[in-house]
Amino acid sequence: MQTAPTEANQLAAGLDSDTDHPAWRPPADRSRSEATGRKPIRVPLLYGSILLVVVLVVVAIWGFGGFKRRTDILKTTSPGTLFTVDARS
Repeated sequence: MQTAPTEANQLAAGLDSDTDHPAWRPPADRSRSEATGRKPIRVPLLYGSILLVVVLVVVAIWGFGGFKRRTDILKTTSPGTLFTVDARS
């Protein structure tokens, strides 16, 4: 049968005792943002920024003609037939 460890062994093993050390200070009453020096991002601002990026991407695709009707209609040809490509468009 093993005996229970003494208080000195408990402290050496990293176990907490029931009382706090007298040199320890209580935690500062600061928010996380004050501790790191950064301000938190507000949720509406975050979602609004994401929505703005999506809208800008869609507008850019539209502006460069990405949603225009295709004019290169597929034409069926038999195998081995030579064809030309009209590069005017």
